[in-house]
Amino acid sequence: MESVRLSQQWQEFFHTEKIIVDAGLESVTRLLQIVAEFFCGLAVPSHWRLLDIERDERAWHFRWRSHAEQAPCPHCHVVSRHLAHRYTPHTVQDLPLNGMTVYHTVIKPRYVCDQTECPVYTFVDPIAGFTCPRARLSTRLKTLLIRLSLPSVINRMPAAL
Repeated sequence: MESVRLSQQWQEFFHTEKIIVDAGLESVTRLLQIVAEFFCGLAVPSHWRLLDIERDERAWHFRWRSHAEQAPCPHCHVVSRHLAHRYTPHTVQDLPLNGMTVYHTVIKPRYVCDQTECPVYTFVDPIAGFTCPRARLSTRLKTLLIRLSLPSVINRMPAAL
């Protein structure tokens, strides 16, 4: 079973609310997963598992680990299942939550490309659907920003002659 590290805030919450007096680690993991799914609007991929949630005065920080079992090579597009036994963290900003910035840090597995002719030896899980491979903003946040900025750009365009 995977261990879950709780931030000091969550430890205090569980202690004061006496939610997990007799609950095991599995209950804590499931509760954190439910809380994260609620906060994130079920927008994160299903193969992500929540490790921790922290909140400071300005932002929420969700920490995830990807449990993807395969990923396509970004160069040759051959699907690989061969893990390189290394992991890469990737932080992405998402839609705000109650006026606070939301960050997701995903620990992504690194894979070895199975094609011997491919110039790429190792690559990371691209987390397609949630964001682009090297993006710093989630697809949901990019879409919202475009929708908010598009009317102001259209209003400033000169009239056609």
